[in-house]
Amino acid sequence: MQWLVFLVSLLVDRVSAGPLAGDIKVNVLEAIYEDVQWVEEHPPSEDYCGVCSVCYDGLGCIEKCRGYFYYIAWQPQSPDKISTQFTLYSRQNPDEGVSFDFRDVSAASKFLDAPRMLFFLVHGFASSAQESWMIDLRRNILKDSDAIVITVDWSKGSCPPFYAKSVVNTQVVGREIAVVLQKLMELSPENVNPGTTHYIGHSLGAQMAKFFSEYFRTLSGGLLISRITALDPASPLFEVQNVCLNSSAATFVDGIHTSAGINILLGKLGVTRQVGHVDFYVNGGTDQPGCSLLDITCAHNRAHDYYVEAVKLDSDCSFASYACAGGIREYKRGKCRKVPGEYNQISLDKSIALPGRGVQFVDTKSSSPFCT
Repeated sequence: MQWLVFLVSLLVDRVSAGPLAGDIKVNVLEAIYEDVQWVEEHPPSEDYCGVCSVCYDGLGCIEKCRGYFYYIAWQPQSPDKISTQFTLYSRQNPDEGVSFDFRDVSAASKFLDAPRMLFFLVHGFASSAQESWMIDLRRNILKDSDAIVITVDWSKGSCPPFYAKSVVNTQVVGREIAVVLQKLMELSPENVNPGTTHYIGHSLGAQMAKFFSEYFRTLSGGLLISRITALDPASPLFEVQNVCLNSSAATFVDGIHTSAGINILLGKLGVTRQVGHVDFYVNGGTDQPGCSLLDITCAHNRAHDYYVEAVKLDSDCSFASYACAGGIREYKRGKCRKVPGEYNQISLDKSIALPGRGVQFVDTKSSSPFCT
């Protein structure tokens, strides 16, 4: 395995010398790999497990040694440490967002004057709400919809090199989002509805939807939001341990897979398993055309790149999908036989209505515009 670490280091050096100099993502794979190795070699001690849970005002208690992440000897950071920032945008303020904390959502009240779709956009590890895809997605949604978009910036709780700590922090931030939604419903029950709420998350932000959904059900007495879109949900410290988002988290869950696999150092960061009612395995879900070895997080990030383009309602092309008899195995053997009538589309407004469910395949071009 050391040769692979060395190879990745060489690639990182080459990328750092090029146009991506200073980009925090060039070291992401090594940080994730090293933390996964550390977790495997350092199981929680008896002293760590002496305190069974950690509790935070407004968020309840999170189990440690008997909880989801019993295998990680890190407890979640406090809300004050993570310092999650919620920023609301609408057609009234498409570029100048209104920011607030999960404890006090009153700043959002003036925007809750009519029933509208509500979107939560959530980034992943080593990222922030200032990433271009978050900005572009928010703008594309507001261009075509009179909606409310809330970006969730938890960058202080998801920063390298501590991937394992970022993983356990997803529980805290997921609960914070649930509290925000519940408070918005209480603030304007006639205009904020879980049935018109859509959560969109990438990587750790996608897996976080599990904890958001569970805590929202606790707060609301069992309600589900209408939709969760999981953009290449993170695999490391989730999939092998069987802690993953699934179709029970919302009325409709769709997953978009672009870097599925287990070899972290080669950029395989996404889950292989299905997570939703429909799962789109783009170009087979593992490798993406146009992604070079010098851009080792490219395939993982293509999930949000594709989705940003897919939500454009005025586009001349689409991310249409199809089912294959025999599934992924036959697709990767180049022997896909399309199943008549089992089609769908990566889309903001069509995926629920179209008939295709289960495993779907999408073919793209190697550069933007990616749709065919």
